[in-house]
Amino acid sequence: TPHPGFTSAQLSAVATVQVMGATPAVRQLSPGEGPATGGTAVQVHLAGFPPIASISDLVITLGGIPVASPALSYADTRYAAATFTTPTTPAGLATLRIEHA
Repeated sequence: TPHPGFTSAQLSAVATVQVMGATPAVRQLSPGEGPATGGTAVQVHLAGFPPIASISDLVITLGGIPVASPALSYADTRYAAATFTTPTTPAGLATLRIEHA
């Protein structure tokens, strides 16, 4: 169901989430869709994501395009939240990929 205020032609919904370099699980993705024009603030809650030394060690892409302003915070040693701003992408489904550089 499209997000209120967005038309289906503007949506760039996340179809697949791939987390590389570890075996974490995605617990929550919010929001799950947004405009293809980008600029949407997204938060992904991860379980089992290993700690990283620097945000530069984290690569997040949406539809193969690097996201803006990535950040990672830890609730404890088992749970992390990745936040970022979506880039402009083609309308339609896109793959969200999170990996260690």
